[in-house]
Amino acid sequence: VGPVPIAFGSDKNTAVTMLVIGIVLAIVALVALTLILG
Repeated sequence: VGPVPIAFGSDKNTAVTMLVIGIVLAIVALVALTLILG
């Protein structure tokens, strides 16, 4: 677990939110890379 969830406490909702944000950022990064390289 990274420093951000720890900063907000070990709340389950916070952990899920951070996970969702991470997944969304990963998808956005992949799409951006595809557009740039494609």
